[in-house]
Amino acid sequence: MDANPFQLARSYLSTSSKSTWGAIIATVLSSLALVLQFPILYLFVDLLVWQGRIPTFQDLSPQKQTEFRQKWDASLAESESIQTTLKTIAPSIGNGNGDSPAEWEARWQAGVYSLLDSRFGPTAAEAYLPLHAANNVPGTAIAPLGLQMGPLSLVIREQNHWTSHWLASLIRGNPWTWDPTGGRPVNVIYLSVLFGAAFLIALLRGILLNLSMLWAANASIDAGVRLRKMVNTHSYRLSAVVIDPLAQMEAGKLISTRIEQIQEGLHSWMTQSFRWPTLLVAVMFVLFTTNIWLTIGMILVGGLVWLVMGQIAAWFRHDARMATRRAEARLALLQESMTMIQLVKGYLMERYAQTKLERHLSDLSRATWRKQRGDAFSRQALLTVVVLTAVIVIYLAGLVVLGGMLTAAGLLVKIAGLVLLAITINRCLASRQRLNRARGAAAEVFEFLDRRGDSGQGVDAEFLQPMSRRLDFVGISLRESGTGRMILENVSLAVPAGTRTAIVYADPLEAQALAYLIVRFLDPTAGEVKMDGKNIRWVTYESLRAQVGLVLENALTFTDTIFNNIGCGDSSFTLPQIIEAAKKVHAHQFIQSLPYGYETPLGDGGVALTIGQRFRIALARALLRDPSILIIEEPAEIMDPDSTALIDDAIAQVQTGRTLIFLARRPSTVKSADHVCVLQQGKLVASGQHEELLANSELYRLLHFKQSLTTMESV
Repeated sequence: MDANPFQLARSYLSTSSKSTWGAIIATVLSSLALVLQFPILYLFVDLLVWQGRIPTFQDLSPQKQTEFRQKWDASLAESESIQTTLKTIAPSIGNGNGDSPAEWEARWQAGVYSLLDSRFGPTAAEAYLPLHAANNVPGTAIAPLGLQMGPLSLVIREQNHWTSHWLASLIRGNPWTWDPTGGRPVNVIYLSVLFGAAFLIALLRGILLNLSMLWAANASIDAGVRLRKMVNTHSYRLSAVVIDPLAQMEAGKLISTRIEQIQEGLHSWMTQSFRWPTLLVAVMFVLFTTNIWLTIGMILVGGLVWLVMGQIAAWFRHDARMATRRAEARLALLQESMTMIQLVKGYLMERYAQTKLERHLSDLSRATWRKQRGDAFSRQALLTVVVLTAVIVIYLAGLVVLGGMLTAAGLLVKIAGLVLLAITINRCLASRQRLNRARGAAAEVFEFLDRRGDSGQGVDAEFLQPMSRRLDFVGISLRESGTGRMILENVSLAVPAGTRTAIVYADPLEAQALAYLIVRFLDPTAGEVKMDGKNIRWVTYESLRAQVGLVLENALTFTDTIFNNIGCGDSSFTLPQIIEAAKKVHAHQFIQSLPYGYETPLGDGGVALTIGQRFRIALARALLRDPSILIIEEPAEIMDPDSTALIDDAIAQVQTGRTLIFLARRPSTVKSADHVCVLQQGKLVASGQHEELLANSELYRLLHFKQSLTTMESV
């Protein structure tokens, strides 16, 4: 594979590009919507603290008072409009340089009046300070104490910050949020606006998250379906999957667990890989807009504390894991000691056993103590990290707030941002773990898909007629794909049409390989398989497999109805035809006794049949297609005598005109065969009739003895 496996997996999202991009865009927008709640939180807390009051000069922090004095000396004192306002408020002050509280209060009110007039117009300025009222007398205009003007309070207090200009632009055309002159409850209206905005943003974020999850699920499921189809199709091309149970388990794990992990990874990539970086950047922006130095200090303190305490916690976790393994080993030894009671008593080993027990108990106690210490200390270390960081951060924040460099609302937003930052980092790490699992799974899946298939149908393949003369294996050798192990080596034998041939074996894989070669589940590494003189490599799969009925031990039944188990979902077979096939193998009677007859489900959630009943259903499936060759693998599990008798009778009735090949496990099958072939270590070591082999083949006598012994034990 030249490309990254997970990138290849992502390419399967292309068929659902609308869902993919919809999920990505929706998840990014949902992150931005969450961050939009921070300014609303700031405004809400500020409203609760100040209640919309325009501050007096004495309400300002020392830092704000200093800033105003500097600004007054630099520019405001020279402003004609401010001087005009100041003369109206306090004619005696004028351009004086007095430093009394009353003088600075008048200057402050003049500055506020001018600011409101410039940003919001005369209505806002007059609502704050009614200079042009009909009954106003110069020198008597005073801003009412406790005047509530909603968001204008924040605009005035933060007039030098860029957020003040942003807020002013939002509320400039909405006087109902700040003008109290009409008797409106300005603060309640302002609070309602904040609530409405927060509610709508939260609702929008919820909709975006749901859409993101839905679109990502659609796209990832579609990609998973395509990958599963590819794995399933490719499995049929690989000989190892046909003959090797471990390869079958591998393919099954790929098509289930591994592709499920890829789906989860693709879903996480669409919904998490873009959400958390976006949120991280947005949260950092929010944090650094509210006192950048405090933010840097908080992050540095948290990182330093985590670096120290995190290492301590990691050491204790590692020590706890080591102690856990040691404790498990000692528990296993203690359990073993209880199985040695006979040996101890028989050889008078009580003192030795007691000493050994005490040593194990001592080791177990120490290991358990270390485990509990490690678990407790690692948790406490993490808790200590949180507490120490919180204490230091609160102290630093307190200094900044007391110094007037940060408001209570700004502090709350900063704390909320830090909490969200920690959550974001944690979720990023969890998302990374899912992506790593998906990358590993994708590597396995695409490595499997890159394996070269072993068989294929020729372009000029012919239609095969039913076998009428014989089946030939000519110099057959078969090497297992992947391992290179030789399964069959130079096997040559002829099976005349209409006969019964029994394959006797020590290794089931060798006998199964012969059966798989007949239907071209496998192609030989060397040699040819011929039917009536035709090499089956050059005939169509359909015509070949239509002539061969398979009854294999590991494929007797599957999870579905009995009707579909026999008919294999082929709509060309009618119920009467399926019933007729079942009657031939003496299965109709027990099928009728089941709760739903031929519609009774088998497997998970359905009925459980005996091995004999399952075998008869598989035999009915093979006979339904009227094959000229019938390959029967007798199950290793011993069938009850009644089922055995019924199956033998069914086979005797249907053998006329058919070639029967048994992968034999029962002595009675071997005795009734016209021809017996003996396989050992991939070679055909003996062949002939039963009596002849008993007389001349020591290996056959041994295998026959084992079969007979197994049959006797089951009786």
